[in-house]
Amino acid sequence: MKLFSNSIALMAATWMLSLCAFGQGMSQGIMSPPANVRPPGLKNVGIEQNLNQQIPPDLRFKDDLGRGVRLGDYFGKKPMILNLVYYNCPMLCGEVLSGLENSLRMMQFDLGKEFDVITVSFDPSETPEMAAHKKAEFLRRYKRSGAEQG
Repeated sequence: MKLFSNSIALMAATWMLSLCAFGQGMSQGIMSPPANVRPPGLKNVGIEQNLNQQIPPDLRFKDDLGRGVRLGDYFGKKPMILNLVYYNCPMLCGEVLSGLENSLRMMQFDLGKEFDVITVSFDPSETPEMAAHKKAEFLRRYKRSGAEQG
């Protein structure tokens, strides 16, 4: 009798999985749209490679205090990690920032003393206030004195 009930359970599980697989085949699933079609939000997004070239030091940004700065203002003092993200990213940027913070905590070198981190949002709608908030959150989790200098 136990063998019979195990067989029924196995058949029911197989049937349920088959229905799920069939249902997945009824839609385009996570594979849509086709690779050659850009989603509407990425219509004007592209990649321009500049291999073996330096980042232009005259690129202008606003810092977390709202001051206009040049990227070159940060060069030549200490080694620097340049981090490009969205502050309100719905997907990977938060993971990038968390991964960086976790990696930096494992290092013996101290942020602000031996090296700097420059995080730039590539979303023009994000504000210096958002940058200041993200910086404060990062520093609170990093928990090392002097980090606010880098």
